[in-house]
Order: sequence, then structure tokens, then C-alpha cells
Amino acid sequence: MHMGRERGVLRWDIHRTLLDAQLARVEEALAALDAAPVTPKTNLRERASQRERLGDERLTLLQQIAARGPAPRAKMG
Repeated sequence: MHMGRERGVLRWDIHRTLLDAQLARVEEALAALDAAPVTPKTNLRERASQRERLGDERLTLLQQIAARGPAPRAKMG
């Protein structure tokens, strides 16, 4: 009986893990940006452009995750 995982399944699993980690970092940055207090020194235009960039990056990551589809083989356990 073959005990290893197939290359395609392993590749899918690693890529999905990396995308999930990137998504978590982007969402964390968005939350930090929203939680930061607004002070007179805050550049609101820069903050808005940063929020828009992070939002676009989040949307792109979600699209990539959706495009990957479900795991090529059901996981046991």
C-alpha cells in the first residue's frame, strides 16, 4: 500500500496554505488600519489608498482561493 501523498494533492495543499496565510496577514493589516486612531497628523488620503489597496489584495486572494476549487482528493480523519 502506498503511504505517501500524491504530488498534485500536496502541491494543492501547500498552495492553499500559503494563500490562507497571505489572506490572514491582509485581514490583520486591514483590522489594524481600522483600529488606528485618527490624529491631526494622520494623512487621510494615504490611509484611504492603503485601505483600498489592501481591499483589492484581499479580493484577489479570495478569487485565487475560489479558483483553486476544493481539494483534489478528500482528506481522511
